[in-house]
Formats: sequence, C-alpha cells, structure tokens
Amino acid sequence: MVEAWLDDLEADIAAQIAAEGSSPIVLMRGRRLSQGVGPAEAIQSVGAAEAAVTPVGVDGPAGVARRLILLLHYGIDWSGGWVAGYRKTYWDQVLPDRLIVATYRADTLRRWWSEVAAELESQPRNSAEREEVEALLRAEAAPVMETIRTETEALLLRTRITTDAVRAARA
Repeated sequence: MVEAWLDDLEADIAAQIAAEGSSPIVLMRGRRLSQGVGPAEAIQSVGAAEAAVTPVGVDGPAGVARRLILLLHYGIDWSGGWVAGYRKTYWDQVLPDRLIVATYRADTLRRWWSEVAAELESQPRNSAEREEVEALLRAEAAPVMETIRTETEALLLRTRITTDAVRAARA
C-alpha cells in the first residue's frame, strides 16, 4: 500500500517536472518549494523522540537515498563534464561504482555527498535543489548508506524510470 502511494507520488512529481519544464521539485504539503517558502517549511518532524528531519514525501532511508541519487543525476554537467563521455556505461558502471565506493569511504551523508558530487562533477542547479539536498543530508547516515550499498540496482532502476518519464514528457 505504501509502495503504491510512493509510486503515485513519484509519477506526480515527474509529471509536474515535465509540465513546468523545471528541475525536480519538492512537494511540501501541497505547495511547491519556491519564493517565500524557506527550508523550515520544507521539512517535517519525523517523530517526537527524533531530532532528524526529512522533506515531506520522503519516506525512510530508501526515500532519502532515491532523492539524493536523483539530485546527483540531475546536477551532472551533461554538456561539458567528463561524465558526458561515458553515457553508455553511466547507469551500469560509472554511477553505481561511485555510489557504492563512497559509502565505504564516508562516515556521514555530507561526506558521502561531497565525494560523489565531486567525482561526478554534480551540483544542485537551483536554490530549491540546494535546500532539498541540505535537508536530505540531515537524515541518519548509516541506514541510508546501507540502503545505497545493498539496493543500488533497485535505486538506480527507480531513478532511471523517473528520468525517462521526465524526458518522454518533455519530448
């Protein structure tokens, strides 16, 4: 039931991205992250006993991992970066290898993001993406990195589905 809801949410996000011609957006209680909506409104408490925060619509370590990978992908310089020359092996070798290796080298999500983003020459494209990355990096690192390590194929499949849907909608 929850998985179907997440699938519907991702499809809605992909459709909204395609309709607006914008970057991946963060849906916050029915609003789009835009002018006047700061990071404090872009996160929700995930429990009274926990101090961690995550963006609304991101559920658990898999959701955080999925969004971080999507933001990494969209932040790559496809016109002038080195990754552009490796499109044929990007999904099967370049991206998964770097995602997994960084989980072993980093002990925090911030360090993991820094290493992978630097290697792939990726950076958030706008303030909404910067705010989302910052909020996602507050999640507990160990479960997210374990998910990236053990569920890489599934996470990449989900990311490819989203990017393919966006590309098809824009065409």
